[in-house]
Amino acid sequence: MAAPPGLDGVSILPTLLDQPQPAAREYLYWELTGRSTAQAVRLDEWKGIRTAPGAPIQLYRLTDDVQEERDRAAERPEIVRRSEAIMKSARTDSPDFPMRQ
Repeated sequence: MAAPPGLDGVSILPTLLDQPQPAAREYLYWELTGRSTAQAVRLDEWKGIRTAPGAPIQLYRLTDDVQEERDRAAERPEIVRRSEAIMKSARTDSPDFPMRQ
């Protein structure tokens, strides 16, 4: 059975069947919506997090900071800018949860 058109997810079926994986994506984007909207972007070893709309982006290098304790945003402004651009372009408003400013 084919997936419906327009989905932006990735099937985990190849993993479950021990088959070759599809090519890696350039980035992973996700958000949590509720009283406020938090966003996150994974770029290779980097993870950018925005805890609320308009909040500064925190940046963590996950290869040596799995606990996300050392914010490196000031050290790597180019990755912060890239994360911010993805956060703006990758998200779409949900009818149930529009972005709150």
